[in-house]
Amino acid sequence: MASVPVGSNPEELCQIFQNGTNAGTAAPTTTIYVINTGSNSISAIDGRTNKVVATIPVGSQPHGIIANDISAKVYVTNSGSNSVSVIDSKTNRVVATIPVGANPHRLDLFMSTVYVTNSGSNSVSVIDSKTNRVVATIPVDPLPRGIAVDGSGIAYTTNKEASSVSVIDSETNSVITNIPVGRIPNDVVVASSSYPFYKIYITNSGSNSVSIIAG
Repeated sequence: MASVPVGSNPEELCQIFQNGTNAGTAAPTTTIYVINTGSNSISAIDGRTNKVVATIPVGSQPHGIIANDISAKVYVTNSGSNSVSVIDSKTNRVVATIPVGANPHRLDLFMSTVYVTNSGSNSVSVIDSKTNRVVATIPVDPLPRGIAVDGSGIAYTTNKEASSVSVIDSETNSVITNIPVGRIPNDVVVASSSYPFYKIYITNSGSNSVSIIAG
C-alpha cells in the first residue's frame, strides 16, 4: 500500500487518462486529481509513480471535480467563490475561471457541455466547454446537490430540501419534470441497463433508501 501526502482536508478526486500522443510522451499516462478543500488547491498525482507532480491553486472551498479525457481538461467547483476552475491537464495550470451561481457543488459532463449544481441559488449552470462561458442558467427545486447526465443528454439533479429530482432536457436547457424521491436526496448516478435505456439511482440520506428511476 502507498500513501501520498497531499493538501489539507482532501475530499473528492477524479482521474484523467491520456494516450502517449495526447500527453506528449512515449507512453500512456494516468493522473489522479485530488481536491484539497482546506488548502484551496488540487494535487495532481502521477499514477505510475504515486508522486504529486503539481499542486494547483484554485478558488475558495473547492468541492466537486470531474475530468474530460477527450479535451484533457479538469473542472472544479469552488463553493466559496461561486466559480468553476478549468485546469489543462497537459500543463496542470488553471486556464479559465468561470463565474456560476451561489455555492456550486457537483458537476457532470455531456459532450462539450458541463452542468453545475448551484446549491445556494437553486439552479444549474450550463457551461460551453469550448468557450468556457455559461450559456444557460436553469432554475430547479431548492438545494440542488448531485447531478448526472445519461447518454441521451438528460440531466438528473437531486434537490435536498425538496426531496425531489429535477429532470433537465439538454436540448432546451429546461426542466421537463420534478420527480418526488426519498428524504434529503444526495448523490445520483446513471447506470446503463440495456442501451439506450438507463436506470438512475439516488441515495436518500434522510430516509435511508435508494430511489431508482427508469430513464
